[in-house]
Amino acid sequence: MHEILRHLPADARVLDLGSNKGSFDEAIYSFTTIRADLDPPSGANAVRCDAAQLPFRTGAFNAIVSNHSLEHFQELEASLNEIGRVLARDGALYVAVPDASTLADRIYRWLGRGGGHVNAFTSADDLSARIGSATGLPCVA
Repeated sequence: MHEILRHLPADARVLDLGSNKGSFDEAIYSFTTIRADLDPPSGANAVRCDAAQLPFRTGAFNAIVSNHSLEHFQELEASLNEIGRVLARDGALYVAVPDASTLADRIYRWLGRGGGHVNAFTSADDLSARIGSATGLPCVA
């Protein structure tokens, strides 16, 4: 994530999607960060919204961070399409999700009764393909 963020220009706009309290310390960067979440997010530039219906113009963001949020999205395909819509053509997307095939994740889901996770990701290749199909972005790493 920080590899992407530290290369953005000062006038960039970054969407921290599904972040609530934030995926990164926005104070160390000079670009504008918008935090968006279904729960009221914290911060000056916070927007309460659904990822499946983002209230932003097409191509509004130079980068989008989805750090451990895709597993919570009820309408995953619609949310991925919206990410593709609001990301600038030359933009960057950072996605991190838990590996649902691990024992630790299975225990978390069992003890936490799912912990709000509605999507179980077990293949990085499959998820990359879904993201690429919805956004048109190639997987870099």
